[in-house]
Amino acid sequence: PDLSSVDGAKIFPRPPGTLPDRYGDSFDLAEYVERAKRGVTPFTDIPGLEAGLKGLEATRRIDFEDWLDAQGLDVVVFPAVADVGPADADVNEASAALAWRNGTWVANGNLVPRHLGIPTVTVPMGTMADIGMPVGLTFAGKAYDDTRLLRLAGDFERFGQRRTQPPRTPELPDDVFSARPSACRPGEAPPLTLAAETRRADQDEITVTLDVIGMGIETSVKVHVNGEPIRMQRTGARFTGRAVVPAKEHERIHSVWRGSYGSIISAVVRLEDGRAAGAYVVTGGIG
Repeated sequence: PDLSSVDGAKIFPRPPGTLPDRYGDSFDLAEYVERAKRGVTPFTDIPGLEAGLKGLEATRRIDFEDWLDAQGLDVVVFPAVADVGPADADVNEASAALAWRNGTWVANGNLVPRHLGIPTVTVPMGTMADIGMPVGLTFAGKAYDDTRLLRLAGDFERFGQRRTQPPRTPELPDDVFSARPSACRPGEAPPLTLAAETRRADQDEITVTLDVIGMGIETSVKVHVNGEPIRMQRTGARFTGRAVVPAKEHERIHSVWRGSYGSIISAVVRLEDGRAAGAYVVTGGIG
């Protein structure tokens, strides 16, 4: 119910066998729990807060915004990251040395600009030719000049069209948003109830029921189990369907701290007048 009741050791635990972090300080996130138990000091009671905020504002203005004016610049543009670390950086010393470099473990625009309140917008810059990873281009401008910043970044994005399709998550036929009829009543989503039950076996059988109120003949109903579409049979206001999932999928351990999540069932319903609603449930795991 609140932070003081959380097991602090599980806020950001390291799996067995992983290398130690290299943050450069000894602060443990689990300490947040102890701080919460002692009580959180109201912002207005923090010593030096006002002076600190005014100091950050002055630093941003003098070191960045006045410098922009002196150089005749509107914004500063730079790659969002210097590199992307290898996937095994948590267990491989050589990979960790690459991943923990400045500009890689923390993005170039994610430290000083955040502390000083420098607004940034990041748009796709392209894909690295050697490792196939996407990288962004960050536009940083003056505080409170968001409109110009968004316009400049948006112009670059529209001109370049540098976003590449993720090779491991191809476009799906169902990833299409239908046009909303002009007479549609937004905010009046159709009521629906989604339920699922798992019967244990070598091949677990999942039974899905979906009840929709107010649907017509042309109502669109799409139900997926773990991302795979299933066929639903309609009887009045109820749809039913079934799917078979290997039992091992419901027994796979998520981590050393948590058991299986189970299967995710999602449903999206769109009525003839354009109103839509969605729901999901989890079954077969520990919930």
